[in-house]
Amino acid sequence: MELTLPQPLDRRCEGCGHIAGGSKCRIYAYPQTKWGAGPCPMATHVKSKIEMVQKAVNPLKLSKRRARGK
Repeated sequence: MELTLPQPLDRRCEGCGHIAGGSKCRIYAYPQTKWGAGPCPMATHVKSKIEMVQKAVNPLKLSKRRARGK
């Protein structure tokens, strides 16, 4: 059984709360691979944007809903 040592951090890991000792990730042994397809799933310093899209409502249906009291 081979023991894998933690690899150095990726430059995008700076500011994360999972950094131990200033140079190693406490979660992943290979943090570079987690940044390959986008942001790291455990990154505490990356905020995701959630956009609310206003849905178009048919005015006739809206007036009927308001008449029913919903």
